[in-house]
Amino acid sequence: MVNTDQYVPINQSVGQAVSLGPVPAHQLIPLGLSFCGSIFFLYLYFRVSLYVCLLLWGWTAATWWILTGRKRYRYTNRWTRSPNWTRGFIAVAPLLAEEWV
Repeated sequence: MVNTDQYVPINQSVGQAVSLGPVPAHQLIPLGLSFCGSIFFLYLYFRVSLYVCLLLWGWTAATWWILTGRKRYRYTNRWTRSPNWTRGFIAVAPLLAEEWV
């Protein structure tokens, strides 16, 4: 008979989102791109101080993180187009045919 009073150890990370410290994995590329853009455009191109660059990067990173947090589909799905479904007929022809039927 099986003893149901004993607990079975499981992996604690099952069902958890992948992250690098407090930063979720799906945020690494956008935050990295905003960091590189901030450094390149502001520090190298416009000659703004590094403190201002980091401050602006922190602001953009926080804004992006708030907009695309746990339920990022609510914000990013607005950019995708919905398909335009229409009813119609298409001429069917064999692939090796010389002319369309």
